[in-house]
Amino acid sequence: MTNTPEDKYTTRGFSFSPYVYRQTYIDTVSNTPSGYYVLDYAVRRR
Repeated sequence: MTNTPEDKYTTRGFSFSPYVYRQTYIDTVSNTPSGYYVLDYAVRRR
């Protein structure tokens, strides 16, 4: 194994997995269903 920046990235790298989900709720003023999207991610060390 050589000592290059690419090798260090491979041995000490991180990966991430983004995911999106929709959160729903009932609007109490108008009594109608509403919602919003949430973007989150998970980070994993390789």
